[in-house]
Amino acid sequence: MTVSEQKYLKQIFLFVLNNNIGITITQLGKQVNVKTPSTFTMIKRLEAKKLIIYNKPTGCKVTAKGRQISQQIIRRHQLGKIFLTKTLKVNIVESNAVANQFQYIESNKLADRLSQYLGNPLS
Repeated sequence: MTVSEQKYLKQIFLFVLNNNIGITITQLGKQVNVKTPSTFTMIKRLEAKKLIIYNKPTGCKVTAKGRQISQQIIRRHQLGKIFLTKTLKVNIVESNAVANQFQYIESNKLADRLSQYLGNPLS
């Protein structure tokens, strides 16, 4: 998956999780700071990969596969942030910015090793 696909997927997942409703293309575009036509193109791409379900009246929701990938992205972000703040003593603002980059490294093996190193905070 591309970083862009992961960003969209994560935003859809978080919106649905927090609001219990699907996210519209317009809402999603605003969240990722992209115009509606580009957002629609990405929605179609994620839908083709069976990561989301899109229905115009109810918006986008993640599939089970999309949920699993979204949770992995969020886990990598949290592990990166914990490592940077607790182990390297990086301030929270900087650690969040770096963790935003770390979350898109598609290595669950690396995330598992980091989790083990940190004492399994997010097993």
